[in-house]
Amino acid sequence: NNATGGPSVLDGPALAELCRWLDFVAGMLPTEGARRDAGRAAAAACEAERARGRLDHDEWTHVLEGLGIDAVPSQAGVEESGYWALCKTYTCGLWSLFHLLTLAAGDSKIRHGPGFLASSSSSSSSADAASASVSPEETLLRIRGFVAFFFGCETCSEQFLQTFDSCELGRCALAPGDGMGSALWLWQGHNHVSQ
Repeated sequence: NNATGGPSVLDGPALAELCRWLDFVAGMLPTEGARRDAGRAAAAACEAERARGRLDHDEWTHVLEGLGIDAVPSQAGVEESGYWALCKTYTCGLWSLFHLLTLAAGDSKIRHGPGFLASSSSSSSSADAASASVSPEETLLRIRGFVAFFFGCETCSEQFLQTFDSCELGRCALAPGDGMGSALWLWQGHNHVSQ
């Protein structure tokens, strides 16, 4: 364990999910700069997985030090309170991200454009192609993976995974490509877990 109480090494399925999550998020961010910067974090984690099958805490901390995401400075990862626009806590910000991702994946104009919330004048990149192919189903799977391995509240994680995996609230009845249904399912699932 490291000073934050977490594992000192990330490996196996957790490291594989971190790579999938970071690649996914990097492809969905709104600007070329944000996609590039998040892509650097994804590349470092995925290279550690490919080369060694593990990512040491100190190595990951070194990657994140000084790495901002577009206009958001690296300091926001250390002391985030001055950078929240709507939320005051990490958990609120994370759920807001989850909800925005489901909305973005459900909007065909966004899925076929350069990342979510991006203007049509943004230049293209390889991350643009990734966001164009992200389905609402894949978005929910990535959120599930993040919650399974990285969500800080164990009870919340267990409840969310139970709800997701048991197809509660009609998740498994969603039609392929049903972006609105996926966004509404996450909203209901979030409320269900929060009660």
